[in-house]
Amino acid sequence: MKTIFEPHELWNLVEKGVDDPEKKEEDLSAAERKLLKENIVEDARALGIIP
Repeated sequence: MKTIFEPHELWNLVEKGVDDPEKKEEDLSAAERKLLKENIVEDARALGIIP
């Protein structure tokens, strides 16, 4: 499994997962909102790789 996700730079996501923010999205700072969106995209990419 690691050999599937590492080339896509997603293995770290598989090992650590995605943290859901404690705050509502509208209460997040711009940097936190950007990180949340990046995590959502990476999570979707990882799920798309799984057959």
